[in-house]
Amino acid sequence: MLLTLGENSGGSFTALVSGELTLNEANCFQVGDAILVAEYGSTALPDGSGVDMPGFGEVKVGSRVQGTGGELPSSGPGVPENDWQRCVPAGSTDAVFTSLHKGSPRGE
Repeated sequence: MLLTLGENSGGSFTALVSGELTLNEANCFQVGDAILVAEYGSTALPDGSGVDMPGFGEVKVGSRVQGTGGELPSSGPGVPENDWQRCVPAGSTDAVFTSLHKGSPRGE
């Protein structure tokens, strides 16, 4: 499952974010230990092998990504309240989210 920011979610993401794109036990995309909330317009690849993100292109599971982003609160703007709960591993009541900012450099 891929969570995405809303079209007009705004915000300033200035923290350096890097890590490996993975799928967690709830089958949601993560970067490092944080659940990915992708840029508006991002889509999961049809076969579930990665994400197509504006400014990054296709990023496959197992690839390292680097860009600007930041942690988002679990009830933050652009994070659909009912959807994020499906991405939290069983037994957890909260989660750390991150977003990669459009136009950020991509690392391999």
